[in-house]
Amino acid sequence: MSTANMTTTNMTTAKKFLIFFHGLTSLMQFGLGAWILLGLNSLLNTEHMTFSLDLKVFSTYFGVCLFIIASLGVVAISFNRQDKPEGLVLSKFIGWWLLIAGVIVVAEIGRWDLAVIDFVRGGLILVSAYLVRNK
Repeated sequence: MSTANMTTTNMTTAKKFLIFFHGLTSLMQFGLGAWILLGLNSLLNTEHMTFSLDLKVFSTYFGVCLFIIASLGVVAISFNRQDKPEGLVLSKFIGWWLLIAGVIVVAEIGRWDLAVIDFVRGGLILVSAYLVRNK
């Protein structure tokens, strides 16, 4: 196999991984957003937290934000499948912000168990996005 064919194969594989990781991330974010918006009490019981009206306000905004970010992931999938350069830009944007979110979670609440999920997803999206080159 020639070097050009290997490069094309590697880019195709990276693109498939990128789309997969976006799909997984979007699915997780839609799921968590729905859980927050529709089953906050269940989530609070799972995390051993107490309900308050202030928490309800912030969690509502957080649930909506998760839906927005998940939707951006769906747009990134669509753009990347169509080989639009905007897809890679959006993928990198999402990946970097997942890493930043992980840092914020560790710095503000010290929860490595929650941050590692963002670190892994962000890192996998970024690595895949930087390996893909548009035609």
